[in-house]
This record gives sequence, C-alpha cells and structure tokens, in this order.
Amino acid sequence: MISVAETEKAYDIYFINDLMNAVSADSGAELFDFDGNFLWGIDAADKIRANSSEKHFEISKTEFSKFDLSKAVLKTYVKNESLKQENLFFFKNRKT
Repeated sequence: MISVAETEKAYDIYFINDLMNAVSADSGAELFDFDGNFLWGIDAADKIRANSSEKHFEISKTEFSKFDLSKAVLKTYVKNESLKQENLFFFKNRKT
C-alpha cells in the first residue's frame, strides 16, 4: 500500500508492506496536470522491508511551487514482476 502525508513543508510518501518478506520494486512519483501533461517526476529502485511502514520519498513543497496544484494530481507507484500498486493524491486548498 502507498500513503501520501502532507506536512507543513513537504509531501511524505510511505510504502506499507504487510508481507512477511521484503519486496524489491521500482517506485516513484509523477505530477500531472488535469489535461494529462507530465509536470515532474522521480523514480528509484527500492527494497521495502518485510512487515513495515516507512517513508521512501520526501518531496519539498518548494519543488511544486511553480505548478498550479489545484489542477494537478500526484501519482505514486510501486511495481515489479508480480506487484503493481498506484495511488493518486489530489491537492486541495486548506481552509484557514
């Protein structure tokens, strides 16, 4: 499973593995606008520890400051030969 947590300064991406064995996989995050245009991306080869919930990416909010996030979605993913997990994170304006 993938979870995105927004903090004051960043977007933290966690991978949750409830299996009793570690998983090696490609992972990443991609920012798209609502027209499907690719705006930004990062990827990595990861080893996700068994029975764990760990932060694998921390994306600073300044990284996205040039984009209109009200019209964007962050797609996160983990995949290998036998696993494919994706998550969509929609940004929203916070009421103060």
